[in-house]
Parts: sequence; structure tokens; C-alpha cells
Amino acid sequence: MRLTLVAALLGSAACVNIAPGVKFRSVEVRPMDDERVVDDFENHRAKPVFGAVVVVENDEAAGLDVVDGTLKQFRGQDVEMVGTFTIEGEYHSPFYPSDYLSTARKVFCWPQVPLTWVTLGIWLIIPTSYFCWGKTPDDRDHWIAWVKQIVDSAGGNLGVVTFGPKKNSFDEAKGYVMRVKAPAPASVQPAAPSSATP
Repeated sequence: MRLTLVAALLGSAACVNIAPGVKFRSVEVRPMDDERVVDDFENHRAKPVFGAVVVVENDEAAGLDVVDGTLKQFRGQDVEMVGTFTIEGEYHSPFYPSDYLSTARKVFCWPQVPLTWVTLGIWLIIPTSYFCWGKTPDDRDHWIAWVKQIVDSAGGNLGVVTFGPKKNSFDEAKGYVMRVKAPAPASVQPAAPSSATP
């Protein structure tokens, strides 16, 4: 019975979600703006909030026109590059405070970090510490939402991304934040006067 309980606790501990790490660099050198983008992403990564953002994988089938190694158009519209990003999955243990996606998990696990240090790691055999092991989710839906969030945080509306390392299990996303330029509005011609006779 006790072994079954320990196995169940270890199994549920594997489901703990850790927030991914992110790096962003704008095309123009603006460290303060880059920090603002990363801060905005970190504030929204637990519950992403983004506008109209399109994410495409880095291949020809996505409708990307690349000229001399530079992306020039997306589905016939001109684009400009805003910056580059890297989102990395993480794995954490109770040895240091992890950035859990759940606030309740932070409240439960962060006090256990000093206990782990004070007991020289012996605390790790206590069942409550099992819930504090975790990793970043590796499903596509989470990663697409995080890419959309970093694109939105940087002020773009198109993310060109390469996921890795496997096709159906992700632990890294690298790519570009782009802004699709709106086509210039057509000039409005005044209506011709009608020649209706009374």
C-alpha cells in the first residue's frame, strides 16, 4: 500500500508545470525594450493574452518569400523584422525556487527549498517534496500559445518559429518576431456627379 502511494505521488509530480525561460533581442539594440518584452512575456506566460498573432513554422509551405536569406513577404504582404526569440523548456527540483505556472504550487513548494538546503538534501525523501519536481509542458498547444505571447509582447503580429527537438514533443522554440505591414489604402476617388434630369 505504501509503495503504491509513493508511486502515485511520483506520477503526479511529473505533471507539475514549470514556466519556460525566454530570451528576446530586438533588431535595433534596445536593451531596455528587450527587458520590457521579456517582463511582459513572463507576466502573461501562465495565462497567455495575445491579440491577432499568426504563427508559422519555418518552411516554404507557410507562404514565406525569402530573398537572399531575408524574409521579404508573407502571403504576398511585406514584412519587417522586429527581433529574435528563444523559448526554452526547463526542469526543476526542490533545490531552488522554481517558476511554477500555478501560484498555489509556488506557495506550497518555495518554503521547501530552505528545508532541502538545511537538511542537506534529506528533505527530498519526504513525500511533500515529490510535488515540487517538475518540467515545462511539452505539448504543442502550450508552445504555440507561448510563441504567440512573445510575438504579441514584442509588438509583432507574425511569429516564424522552429520547434525542437522532436516533431510532437517540444522543449525549445527559436524564431523571429515579424510585423506584417498593412497595404497602403487605395486613394478614394470622389463620386462623379449624376446627370439625372428632373
